[in-house]
Amino acid sequence: MTRLAKIAWANVRRHQGQTASLLAMMLIAGLVASLGLLLILRYATEFDRQAAAQNAPDLSFAEPDTLYDASHAASARALGAATVETEPVVLLSGEVAFNGADVTATAMYSSVTTDATMDVLTLLDGAEPLTDTSVYAPHLLADLGGYRIGDRLTVRAADGPVLGYTIAGFYNAVYFVSPTSQWYHLYLTAAAFADLQAELPADQWTLLNLQVADGVDANRLYLDYVKANWVDNPLNTGDIVAYSTSLDAAVGGRTFMATIVALIMVTFAALLVILALFVVRFRVRTAIEDSTKDIGALKAVGYTSGQVAGALILQYVGTAFAGAALGVALSYAAVPAVAAVLKRQSSIDWRPGFDAATALPTVVVLTGAILLVTAAAARRVRRLSPLAALRSGLSAHSFRRNWFPLDRSRGPLAWLLAAKQTLQTTGQAAMVAAITAVVAFTSVALVSTYHVTAVDTDRFVGLIAGELTDAQVTATPEAADAVLADLQTRPGVRKAFPYVGGLAMTLDGDWALATATADYAQLEGSALYDGRYPVHANEVAIGVVTARTAGLGIGDTVTLAAGGAAAEYLVTGLTQVYGDGSGYHVALTLDGLGQLFPGYHWTLIDVYLDDSADVTSFADAVTAEYGDAVTVTDTRRAWQATLGMYGDIFGAVAVAILAITVTVIGLVLYMVLSTTIRRRQRAYGIQKAVGFTGAQLMRQVTLTLLPAVALGVAAGAALGYLAFPALMDALFASMGLPSAAMTASALFTAGVAVLLVAAATAIACLVARRIRRVSAYTLVSE
Repeated sequence: MTRLAKIAWANVRRHQGQTASLLAMMLIAGLVASLGLLLILRYATEFDRQAAAQNAPDLSFAEPDTLYDASHAASARALGAATVETEPVVLLSGEVAFNGADVTATAMYSSVTTDATMDVLTLLDGAEPLTDTSVYAPHLLADLGGYRIGDRLTVRAADGPVLGYTIAGFYNAVYFVSPTSQWYHLYLTAAAFADLQAELPADQWTLLNLQVADGVDANRLYLDYVKANWVDNPLNTGDIVAYSTSLDAAVGGRTFMATIVALIMVTFAALLVILALFVVRFRVRTAIEDSTKDIGALKAVGYTSGQVAGALILQYVGTAFAGAALGVALSYAAVPAVAAVLKRQSSIDWRPGFDAATALPTVVVLTGAILLVTAAAARRVRRLSPLAALRSGLSAHSFRRNWFPLDRSRGPLAWLLAAKQTLQTTGQAAMVAAITAVVAFTSVALVSTYHVTAVDTDRFVGLIAGELTDAQVTATPEAADAVLADLQTRPGVRKAFPYVGGLAMTLDGDWALATATADYAQLEGSALYDGRYPVHANEVAIGVVTARTAGLGIGDTVTLAAGGAAAEYLVTGLTQVYGDGSGYHVALTLDGLGQLFPGYHWTLIDVYLDDSADVTSFADAVTAEYGDAVTVTDTRRAWQATLGMYGDIFGAVAVAILAITVTVIGLVLYMVLSTTIRRRQRAYGIQKAVGFTGAQLMRQVTLTLLPAVALGVAAGAALGYLAFPALMDALFASMGLPSAAMTASALFTAGVAVLLVAAATAIACLVARRIRRVSAYTLVSE
């Protein structure tokens, strides 16, 4: 074993640059794979730890006191709740400044002196004592909203009340911290809360927290509770709003982006390993060809084929092991940066320690893959007899066709010589093309994802939030009709129509959320997946999750019920909107909604403006005319403020992957070109002796691989562009949405392709520069 180690070490010292290249590739693969596995296996556990420390409830319901009574707690116990806690809260919905925009949010105020044992208040470092003019706020407002201790948090309700408190500190929240829901649980002193209750008697609510008994399905209890106490409640006339969430929903909402990033990392790490396998196979085969005489000498003095092959295996496997282990170690240094990026969506302060369950498998799998490929490639040693090897392996040589004979071919000499070399080493060119195709595909997919989540966001936001209008006007019931009539004729307004959302009901006995409008032809979004929207009062479109769960399809008849009323509807279409009950969604006409809620009147108006109109000017004009009777929301700006962090996260991931991609291309080109220069240095020396300049030789070396690089990048970029819609469909299918219908940007795709080819050209030129500094004598004699 000592002798094999010495031979392996001698080989490493002879090829230090190429050893360093393989070490760097395995380091990157180990780092990315370790981070991905840590995210998959350990990111959600931080949330679980936090939830356990705060004794978080399994389910949480917020109900107005006009709806809630003591029978609801008894109902929860009867349905399987082991522990039930209630506390009084004051709920106020209105506009809140968030990340540079005014967004519609719900503030839930409660007393800091509550006796609740669930969801225990856990303050973060730096919190100041609470006063009657200050609040404790969830850290979502610090992580995503741009708030700091000492800032003023103001809620401007549509019906007039304006509540403002100074932030005294932030707490570690389990519930109500998703940026898409914009719900903030705020803690006041007992005196301030009592004053608020007296000031807003109509906004009294009850927060009901439940922990389920062993063996009880929390999701089933959730649906049964909503049906029994909200949907079937005779008080449900459509005007009563209640809110609910679950621990599973909180976990999913705050960790799904980390899961996506983790899958990207693991997939990319797997691609890096595949690339490394190509490179190692190439290097082992090249090493055997270059060291044929040495192998013959070793065999001639008594070394067996197994020992010679073992030295090669030890050389590459040892390098792979060192690189993978170092990459895993460095991954823990990269954790804070990754956690900081993901915190913009999750609000989780993730600090994992060393985890052997992810570190050891990463090193073993990466090293094992290199071992298999190296062992397979090293089998060629067994076929070399000592005599043939000492003769430089002449019996193994193949004399290939002379492409582009120089005496008969026309064209620049450097191009012809490069083309001859490329066609004589087609395996090497194919490997380079395959590697660049893989990295180009990955880069295009990630950059295109960034494009749809941060640049051209309408389709992405529409899938998450539903119809994306330019503005939304919320009017009082008394002013709604007059405001709508005015908006429909106001200059600069392209469309204005009433919209109803978030009404709880049951579809054939199971819970669903309903939206309604008068004419779905006015919608410009693409939430419709199949069929058509309802036109008549007896028609309905249902969410694809609802359809799959209930085994329904277009043409079926369903029964919708709420508040003691029920009616049959014909299913005319299937919809997909993540934000509306995660797919448990039904769409009705206003007349169809009237069959369940005869006295209900809409108050929300969706507005599309002309391209030349300004949303801010429109909002100022409408508010100046109608005052407190309306609230105008800049919809696009509000959603950008809340969903913009998705683009930021994908942007950070795309930049990191692009940087790694360029690095990998550099490592591969260095390894291939340095091998080419070493193996052909005598030929280059002869060319230099007969008059070729160093610049000409450098150009010739560079051109040897650029066609393969360009072909690989073009193929990978084209495949990434064509496959991107399918990749997005798969991503959104995991969220219950069967078709994302997103396309890649041709401009971004072309930009990535040009960047990769330019980077490869620059790297090849840098590697080939070494040939300019070597004399013809040295090239020929060494």
